[in-house]
Amino acid sequence: QLEDPGQYFIALLSDDSLVGYVSINAPERAEGFRLATYYSEEVMNELLQLSTCDDSKTFEIRALTIKEEFRGKGHAFTLMQAALRFSITEGATDLIAMGNTDVLQMYKKFGMTVLEKHHVTAGEVIFHPMHLSIAEALAYTENLVDAMEVEDHIEEDDPCYHGGASW
Repeated sequence: QLEDPGQYFIALLSDDSLVGYVSINAPERAEGFRLATYYSEEVMNELLQLSTCDDSKTFEIRALTIKEEFRGKGHAFTLMQAALRFSITEGATDLIAMGNTDVLQMYKKFGMTVLEKHHVTAGEVIFHPMHLSIAEALAYTENLVDAMEVEDHIEEDDPCYHGGASW
């Protein structure tokens, strides 16, 4: 059982096996973001001010986790696409998250802006706050949302895990 699971879950299954999941939080106020428990108010303001919308609705990507035996197959990217699709249908304009340094390239490929000057650590794992403008992501990659149904995202390395003890 997860200590602080978020509001919504998207699970990726292979037959009857859980490949991975992503949880999404859609708080009404800035204080509702889990990131606010890790980063200062100043960092959170910097992150939220990256929105290009006057009336932004920001969702938070929570625990993006791929079970170890399924890593290296592009599943983290697929789950991010599913989170983006869900967020769009729920009216989100922006996504924020904190990303493990081992997988920052995947997040950057997805279009997220990583605030590399800020970080928190959990043991030996380092996390950076990140932001994605949904409008900018869709303008940059028009088929990003639909690609999840037709395209494999095979990567050499897909070690995506949130650093916790989910598995």
